[in-house]
This record gives sequence, C-alpha cells and structure tokens, in this order.
Amino acid sequence: MCCRAKGASETVIYKIEVPANRYDLLCMEGLVMGLMIFQQKCEAPAFRRIVPDNMLEVYTRPATADVRPFVIGAVLRGITMTPDRYQSFIDLQVL
Repeated sequence: MCCRAKGASETVIYKIEVPANRYDLLCMEGLVMGLMIFQQKCEAPAFRRIVPDNMLEVYTRPATADVRPFVIGAVLRGITMTPDRYQSFIDLQVL
C-alpha cells in the first residue's frame, strides 16, 4: 500500500524531457506521434528526400548575411495547409 500525504491531489503529472536533437517533440503533433510510436500504437513515418527536376535557390543580400549568416528552407509538397496546421507550423518556428 502506498502512503500519500494528507490532502494530496489525485492528479498524475508527467514530466517529459526533450533532448536537444529531438526538436520534432517540441510541438503537440510531434510529441503525440512520438508517444504513439513508443507505445507501439503506430509505425514510425518513413520520410524521404526527393530531388526535384528544377532546384530552387535562395539568395541573401550581404547586409542580411551579416545578421543571419545561415539560411535554410524547405518545400512542402502534397500538404494541405489548414489554419490549424499553419498555426502549429508557426508555433514550432518560434521555439
């Protein structure tokens, strides 16, 4: 039998530590997917890089390079961007 402090809450609180290399767990969708995979309730997604026929290029001005020396981007294909998905995408960038 477990001893509890008198008047203690019955609420269970979980603490989840996210390592620095798992930025995918910083949004609700990524965290839920990670937990579902951990519990073997779904398979891990298989992402693959596709090399397009015509590569896009990003250029920055020298003044911008002084402030932001690195630029990265992604082209998402086959995605329907709903307002909720867009907000989640923006929220993840803020982290």
